[in-house]
Amino acid sequence: MGISISGITESGVTLGSINTSAVTGATITLPSPPATHNIWTRPYLQMIGSGGGFVSLSIANVITTQGTLAGPFTPGKFADNVSKFDVRFDTNDEVARAVVTTVLFT
Repeated sequence: MGISISGITESGVTLGSINTSAVTGATITLPSPPATHNIWTRPYLQMIGSGGGFVSLSIANVITTQGTLAGPFTPGKFADNVSKFDVRFDTNDEVARAVVTTVLFT
């Protein structure tokens, strides 16, 4: 018996900072039922300005039925029995847009 894809979700965020740094995060709660999912999740940089600064994306934490898996996870994370996860987005003297793609497996 193989693994099959049961769904795909995407969420987007834009963040910018000029002559300073900024940090934001997002908690992604997965759809239910079922209460938990087996996932592959990864943030992707969609756009970066021309400020010459720095941008960092990671999966910060993954909340499973066994507890919290603490990151950062880059470029992404496979995990079983996940209900939600946190994404971290840092910029320094830059404007950027990112999307987080999550593949749900059964």
